[in-house]
Parts: sequence; structure tokens; C-alpha cells
Amino acid sequence: MRHSFFNDYSAQITSVRDNIIYITREFADNGAIGNCGFCLVFVCRKSVYDFVEIYDPAKYEDLHLTVFKLKRVPIERVVNSRLNLLKDAIAVSNTKEWDEVFDAIYKYYSLGENGIKFTLDIMEIINNLSHHGYRSLFSFISELRLSNNMDILERLFNKQPRTGLLLYILNSMRKYSHNNEHFPNMFLNDAQKWREDAKVVEAYKPHVHTYWLKYFMLKYIEKYREVRLDQILEEFCTLGKYEEHLVRLVLGSLCTSNSYCCAMVKYELAGINKANNVICISDRGKTLVNKVASTTFINPENEFCFTFSYLQLVVEDYLLAYPKDFINDLIVPDDYSYLYYPKEKYGQFAKNMITKKAKAVGILYLILHTSLDAEMTHRDCFYNKIKLFCPDMKSVGNNLYKEINALLKYFSQQPIQFMSDEDIERINRLKTFFEEYYRSGVQIKP
Repeated sequence: MRHSFFNDYSAQITSVRDNIIYITREFADNGAIGNCGFCLVFVCRKSVYDFVEIYDPAKYEDLHLTVFKLKRVPIERVVNSRLNLLKDAIAVSNTKEWDEVFDAIYKYYSLGENGIKFTLDIMEIINNLSHHGYRSLFSFISELRLSNNMDILERLFNKQPRTGLLLYILNSMRKYSHNNEHFPNMFLNDAQKWREDAKVVEAYKPHVHTYWLKYFMLKYIEKYREVRLDQILEEFCTLGKYEEHLVRLVLGSLCTSNSYCCAMVKYELAGINKANNVICISDRGKTLVNKVASTTFINPENEFCFTFSYLQLVVEDYLLAYPKDFINDLIVPDDYSYLYYPKEKYGQFAKNMITKKAKAVGILYLILHTSLDAEMTHRDCFYNKIKLFCPDMKSVGNNLYKEINALLKYFSQQPIQFMSDEDIERINRLKTFFEEYYRSGVQIKP
């Protein structure tokens, strides 16, 4: 719940926590259920036992408890187990029309085939970006509109599995928006755009605009691993001069487990005082603000949130505020339904989309670059504290254009120049715009 860190919501949190503590005590040594001496038997697939281990035995030694956890399972093991299950299911059902589909999937996913490393890398990225690991990954795959279309199967599972990454972030919709509550827009930090719950009025007060609060918050949490709420408020409100209601709202948004899921609250370490809530970063949060494994068309030199794969989607988010002189350059009316087109139509639509998005992402990069410089000048004391987290935007831009040009080359399009004369002119205009904005101190209002 994005309002978890506001006082209006604290009573509900306290009630949930009390219930959890009560249930836990019932299962402890001196609890009613704990004294029953139940024997628990774990029944699971044979391959699962290889990844079970005892968790932190010293931590529970005084309670005479044995706690188990599952180690991380390699993506290859997960895929192969599902393939074998699918093969057995088809054999039992004797459904001949699925034989061709299964043969195609098995060809592209079987270890040893060309391209398998690329496919598995993309699946691992999607897994790291998902809400609940492999369960979410395979739920997403099962909901894809594949039918028995061999063109789409070959595109997703062999030639261009990067399209699967786009479909996951889109949640299989035609257009991306943070408001879909599936995948976060890292550069949307606007309380006025989330104004949907009048019960928590405090959350939606006016504030100075920023593209960067989520990014810095995740980098800060990642660096210190486990951070208390009062530490975040001290760093970002007292030192950084971000409005407290905005910090609480953005942090709550990052911690929504079924929506944006970039951070997690460790309630078991918090105690009764809400200010002591301990927050840590999730796998999705880590992936967004770090470089990803080297795979074709995914730029290994940029953090994921600065790759073309990500920026081409968030640039179209209707919730993002842009300088009005540049809005027309950022609008791309086309949608992503072409990802399901047969190969006769797919190539031309993909080429058109990438060409248009390349221009829009280039403008978005300039906006992010110039706004960061202006904001850090405005928050100079904060910048001295978090300058190690600040991205090198010149390097980001250079790597981003390499990625864009690699895609354009794939579709036989002319490359675009990084920092052209037109870009330099835009930077000068944007620099003036953001410097004047932060000097003015004008707040975003409903």
C-alpha cells in the first residue's frame, strides 16, 4: 500500500502486525499449537530437494526451531522441468495439433541449441524484474497470446526474445503507463498524478517537481542494504529538501508488493515504532538501477533504467510531465500490438516504431540529463552526500545511442548522431528551463 508510511494508515499496519505476532506465537514452543508436537512433511518434486537448506540455524537456536529456505534455482533447471512436464502432458493427452508447437519450443529452449544463452538471459532478466520470481515469470508466459502461431513462437523463443521483455513490462498491453500498476516508471515522482485516495489527503499536497527521487532512493537503500524509515526521512527531507509527504508517498509506492515491488519492508525487524521500519531493496529494484547481463540489444554498459528497452516504454507514459516545448517530439501514437504480428507485417512495423522511438528517447535523455544537473545544483548539500549515486549522464547517453544504432542497423536504418548540433541547441534550451524552474521554487499543484 503506497500510504503505508503515513500516520493515517498506521492503525491498519498495527492491526496486521498484531495478528502476525499472535499467529507466530501460537506456533512457538510455548504456544498452543507449538506444544502439540506436529511433524511436518515436505512433499515436492525430486529436483526441489537439491535446493533446500537450513536457514540461519544460530538465529533460532534458543527457540529450538528448524527453519528451511529454498536456494535460488538456475533458470535452466526451471525451464527444463517445465518442458518435461509439458512433454508428458502432451503425450498423455494425445493432442497431435500441439506436437509442432512443442517441437518448436523444445528446439529453442533445449540446452545446447544455438541461441539458448540469449533466450535464458532474457528470461532471467524478466525473472529478476518480476513480482514473485519464477511464479510470476511462468504466469506471464502462460498468458501470452501464442496459440499455435509459429512466427510469434520463433520470434519470442529464438530470434528476438527481447520482445518478451517488452511484453512483460507492458503487461501485454498496447501502451505503457505507470498507472497500470504493474511496472514502475522510475522517473515519475508526481504526487498529483496519483491523487486517487481522498482519505489520505496529506499524501497529495503540492511539491517541487523531480524526475530523480525514486532513482536516488533505490540507490541509497541498495548501498546501505537495510535502512530505517527515519534515516530516509533525515537524508531526503532534512538534507535533500524533498517534501516529506512526497518522500513517504514515493517510498510507499516502491514498497507495494503486488504493483511496483522495488523495495520491501522487513516488519519483523521494526518493532512497534513505525519510524524504525526497516526497508531493503528487492530483486526488481536492484535490476532497475544496475547493469544487466550482456545480451544482444540490451546495453550492458548502462543500468537497466537507462536502456532503450526501458526508456522507449516509459517515454510514452501520459503521467510524465515534460517541458511543453518538447511534448510533440515525445509523442509516438503507434502502439505495441505489432509484437504479435506475423513476420510478413512485423518487420516494417518494428522498424517504424524503433525509428520513431529512437527520436523520442533521445529527447527524453536530454530532459533527464539537464534536469539532473539543475536539480543537483538546487539541492547542493544533498548532492555532496549522494554524488557517488549520480549517473554519469554523458556516458549514459553515449551508451544509449550505441544501443539505438545497433537496433537501427539491424533494421537497415541510418544511425543517429549522439550530441548533434540540434541536440546541443535543445540542451541549452532545457538547461535554461530547468535552472529557471528550480530558482522559482514553483510547486506542482492539482
